Amino acid sequence: MHQADQFKFIDRVVLADETDPKSEGMLLAGKYNIDRAPFFIVESESAPAKIYTVYYRFVKEILNGQMTEDQELREIQDNHPDLDFI
Repeated sequence: MHQADQFKFIDRVVLADETDPKSEGMLLAGKYNIDRAPFFIVESESAPAKIYTVYYRFVKEILNGQMTEDQELREIQDNHPDLDFI
């Protein structure tokens, strides 16, 4: 995110410390029923919060970044190791 100069679009970064269930990130994960990291919460005054647990989808849909098909397939496979690509 630093190399792509994307942090300028991020309002806040919090940690989900698994050893501290009261850490801000763990509380947010519980509130939104999120079970993996990293995750991104996109809030808007006119819509309910949208949760992203796939980085490249977050970049593509929110930051308008370009994602190659190979990157998208790799992300899917990383998040679903039970899948095989032929």
